[in-house]
Amino acid sequence: MAAKILFDIGPLDQEISVFAISAPMRDYRFIWYLNKNTEYNFVKDEPYIYHIRKQKTDLPFSVFLCSDHDDMFFVSNRSENSLLFNKYRGVDFFLIWERELNGEEFKYWKNTLKTIPGLTLAKRIEGDDLESFQTIVADMEYQRMDRREDK
Repeated sequence: MAAKILFDIGPLDQEISVFAISAPMRDYRFIWYLNKNTEYNFVKDEPYIYHIRKQKTDLPFSVFLCSDHDDMFFVSNRSENSLLFNKYRGVDFFLIWERELNGEEFKYWKNTLKTIPGLTLAKRIEGDDLESFQTIVADMEYQRMDRREDK
């Protein structure tokens, strides 16, 4: 008789925090302002490759990692003429933490983002909308791990 193996996959435990950012500028220019206005240092990383099933194509999305904090990164929502998250058409970038921000951290980042010239929106994404971000974050971590193994 063959043995059966059952996998019990529960809900994702990892909490994340996400800021949706709209600013009519290139990602590297926004990062320059962010690095200038904070004590954090974001550096460009390999792009996140997202496979779009309908178009049967892979698209690169810019990623910037924080060299001081490995739980924080910045990702562009736009690549050529496509969006990473179609639901957020007016959003240019996402600032993502792989943990939940406390109240003081939230205020700090909201006030810091407001100092960047040209910023039109800095809004925290909450609730069920975070599930799609958790999936993307997990896929990005897998791609990073895969690249390390190749090297």
